[in-house]
Amino acid sequence: MVRGNATSTKGHPIPPAPSRLWTALRLLPLAVWLIFYKASQSVPDHVRSSIDVATLPWVEYTLFGWLFGGYPHQVFDGHHSTLADVLAAMVYTVHFVAPLLFVVWLYRRHSCAAVVNFAFALGILNLVAEAFHFLYPTAPPWYFEMHGTFPASYAHAGHPAGLRRLDVAFNMHFFTPMYMKSPVVFGAFPSLHAGWPFLIAIFTPSLGKIMWVHVAWVSWAALYLHHHFLLDVLGGWAFAYVSAVLAVGRMPGKRPSVPVLPVGATNGTCLIPSRTLNTKRIQTMWRAFWGTFHAKPVRQPGRFLEV
Repeated sequence: MVRGNATSTKGHPIPPAPSRLWTALRLLPLAVWLIFYKASQSVPDHVRSSIDVATLPWVEYTLFGWLFGGYPHQVFDGHHSTLADVLAAMVYTVHFVAPLLFVVWLYRRHSCAAVVNFAFALGILNLVAEAFHFLYPTAPPWYFEMHGTFPASYAHAGHPAGLRRLDVAFNMHFFTPMYMKSPVVFGAFPSLHAGWPFLIAIFTPSLGKIMWVHVAWVSWAALYLHHHFLLDVLGGWAFAYVSAVLAVGRMPGKRPSVPVLPVGATNGTCLIPSRTLNTKRIQTMWRAFWGTFHAKPVRQPGRFLEV
């Protein structure tokens, strides 16, 4: 496959394929986060950091109490409805799917380099946030409302908070057991529920306001359901912003490092599939992505060749 001086059907220069070392290093934070996330659950409670139950509520009220007449997440109290509960549950419960769908979109419309850059930013965000949760665990709003500033214990089970209303309304037992088994109960700040959509939004300037609507939707749900303070949401945004800048050296949305390619165009690393994804195309995408680890670019006069 010819790379380097090749162009897409719109005349954009095609970026060379990422090297194995470049790809591996950028995927490393994501891999370390997955290992750390699993290993941290096995750490005995007596050696963990004490849980802070008072700082977030105090700072929250000090900064925003005058503006909202209380805690920001309590603004929605008294305005609950089944429709609002369903809308909040829809986006809040399945938020973990968004990065996976976004990776597919990046693969189709940009390049493997763009996918790896996003994975690098996501890995930084998750790793730093998880380290923060582990070293400085903080209680969410529902704990503060149920127990005040009474010292928290790691033996305390999770709680669905506002999502419990749906269990009651539809006479089901879904959200309560799911959140009671949550491995991270005291990880309020920063909010990855807010951080992931924000990171996706700043990586997708071409999608315009759609992704920012998604950011607002998830952030509203986090407050409405009493799962996070406003500080947690702002912290998630800030962590995501810094992670994106560290990943690409600048804001991704200001000057994209790779052009948007038309469907069916080759980008030097991957073949952008057609709009219809089937099993065979997904397998081809997977092989092409992992092929970046085994590609051996050899410099020839005026071009790069993959052998």
